[in-house]
Amino acid sequence: MADRPHTVEAFVALRRNCHVLEYTHFSAADRTNTLNLWLGAPAVLISVVLGSTFFVLLTKEIPAEAKWAGAIGALVVAVLGSLQTFFNFQKTSESHRTVANRYLNIARDSELLIASYYDGLIPLSAMSERLAELNASYAEVNKAAERVRTSASDYTYGLRRHGELEADEAKRKTAPTP
Repeated sequence: MADRPHTVEAFVALRRNCHVLEYTHFSAADRTNTLNLWLGAPAVLISVVLGSTFFVLLTKEIPAEAKWAGAIGALVVAVLGSLQTFFNFQKTSESHRTVANRYLNIARDSELLIASYYDGLIPLSAMSERLAELNASYAEVNKAAERVRTSASDYTYGLRRHGELEADEAKRKTAPTP
């Protein structure tokens, strides 16, 4: 909108960036959580099978094939557990969710301030002050986000989800009021 004050435009841009990055980090959290499950579940299942099988077979002679299968299974469990420990997917997923929620809070604050301005509840000068505060918060979240990487597909997902959000808002604004 051409008649929109620059301060409001800055809030709109901040809100947009926060939503895109929020969705990006939620996508990364889901991805790392999935990786954690894909490595952890097989390790647990193989460990249970090996443990229970060999516990039962302690009193019996074990065929060579079973010994090799057990050794390979133990190696697979060790590799999966090591990968899980090294990449620490669970902690990374939690960190992504924390960053995403911080972006979400800034986006919601921006939305509330934009609505309050247009409803005449706060003057533009008060918005300007809050813009400086929210930009400082945004910079802090960006710094925290540097510790947890996202992928290009996470960012593409964030852009797509934001586009869907914008389309839903446009539909809602043009829908007839009941």
